[in-house]
Amino acid sequence: NLYQVLDKRPCCGCCIRGWPRTCALSVGVVMPLLLLTFLSFGFGAILAGAEGPGEIDANNARLVNLYYANLQSEAAVKFAMSLPRLCFLAYMSEQHNVTWSEGPIAQVFDVADEYACEGCSPMDLVAETADSLLP
Repeated sequence: NLYQVLDKRPCCGCCIRGWPRTCALSVGVVMPLLLLTFLSFGFGAILAGAEGPGEIDANNARLVNLYYANLQSEAAVKFAMSLPRLCFLAYMSEQHNVTWSEGPIAQVFDVADEYACEGCSPMDLVAETADSLLP
């Protein structure tokens, strides 16, 4: 028995005989818990060192995939938001022979600076807008 061995030592025997419950608690409960805690920290550090680099690469790849998914979604929303204006410009240009980069339409939609190009049709603009918004 551990207590009999420790009782024979002068320092430990005094503590065991003087405070038996405290010694039983510290030797029987606290020390094993601390030992198990430090062992688990040690093995956990070894395991984290072994698995860490691969897990970091996998997490980075997942974050890149999420970024591109959000980027595509955002581009689709921007393109969908610009379609009504572009379709109206295409309609006015084709049906009423109204120049889309100057005149009243450009003033209403402020397209002269943003979409001005020589010899472009609104449908070319729709295609360019779609290509520029997608990654």
